[in-house]
Amino acid sequence: MNTKHALDAGVPEDKIMQFPGGAESISAILAGRVDGTVLSAPTAMMMLKDPKLSELERATPFTGLMRADGTPEAMATAIAMRTDDTELRDAYNARLAEMKADGTVAAIMERYGFSSEDSAPERTTASICAGN
Repeated sequence: MNTKHALDAGVPEDKIMQFPGGAESISAILAGRVDGTVLSAPTAMMMLKDPKLSELERATPFTGLMRADGTPEAMATAIAMRTDDTELRDAYNARLAEMKADGTVAAIMERYGFSSEDSAPERTTASICAGN
């Protein structure tokens, strides 16, 4: 998906290199083969804890590809449940909403080095599945 976003943002295809994983892309930066890489925020934060990578930094704030309506294009991570498990889904969603409202989610994110800018955009499952 990162490659598609780069192409959609106008990065020429001949300027894009793909790697099998984060470690390989970091190695390419260190070797001077690329100027930067795109990693998920958690992956970047975990990798940059390595003292051997102290010369690298996470680009913050970072604005990625924006949709035509002005909202950020973001990859969605999900919790998967069987479609029959509506009671479980509803209980999960209700508890998650409570934890967001009472600051628990923000506190957990902060404990692991995330800021509010790392929060997922508020979108419904239906809108994501519809490609919105």
